[in-house]
Amino acid sequence: MSFQIPEVEEHLTADTLGGLPRELFSQTLFDSNELAHRYCRDAAIELCHELELTQKLAQPVSAAELLSSCGFVAIFRYALQWILRMLAADGLLIQEPHRDGTRYQCPAPLPASERRELRRRCLETESNNAATLDLLDTVMAAYPAVARGEISGEQALFGAGELQLWLDFFHNQNTLYAINNQIAASAVSHTMADSDSIRILEFGAGAGSGTDALLQALQDGGRLASIEHYRVTEPNAFFQRKGQRLLQIGESREVAIGD
Repeated sequence: MSFQIPEVEEHLTADTLGGLPRELFSQTLFDSNELAHRYCRDAAIELCHELELTQKLAQPVSAAELLSSCGFVAIFRYALQWILRMLAADGLLIQEPHRDGTRYQCPAPLPASERRELRRRCLETESNNAATLDLLDTVMAAYPAVARGEISGEQALFGAGELQLWLDFFHNQNTLYAINNQIAASAVSHTMADSDSIRILEFGAGAGSGTDALLQALQDGGRLASIEHYRVTEPNAFFQRKGQRLLQIGESREVAIGD
């Protein structure tokens, strides 16, 4: 595989970090992100073949025209646009504005997918990247059936069998996801740096990984004792229970989670 990843050091300037802690942006995170992006791109290549889009892309065509000519259900238009935009962003498709919407064309045969090797490299870089790759694999596997209207996206991705995939993905052990919580936690902690008393209301906490990251940031900054009140809301009873177990909190503590 000729795919090479540059060193992250040269990109970590004060301007690019914008005041965020440098230690959040490791070479492991950078490598993981680059490999996962390439993994998504190669998944889109595979879907182009599986959905029989490549021949139709020999001529300029819009997502709406592809949707109609392939007989896909209307709701699949958004996923189809993602596939086309992903390939266009990497220069594999030409995109041009048109009065009927952006049109796409494949000027040359798409490269062979290297998804298996990319998965190996991504897991070799960080084993916890499996949570992101597993969820992506599940999504990609469902696309053809969803496109044909044989199953809805909700049925394919939010059944009881898929719950663990989402819990593993939205977890602070998942390198590719955790950075979102870490950036948010750093920003909130910085905003409250001069506050003697902290009161927090968090809406829609899911399984609590964002809350966990913020509490960790406040603890690292010696601010945990300054929390007067922390109310975490989550309307889904399943995620409430998961959040309570993760955070080991309840109504009797200074941090409470409920609906």
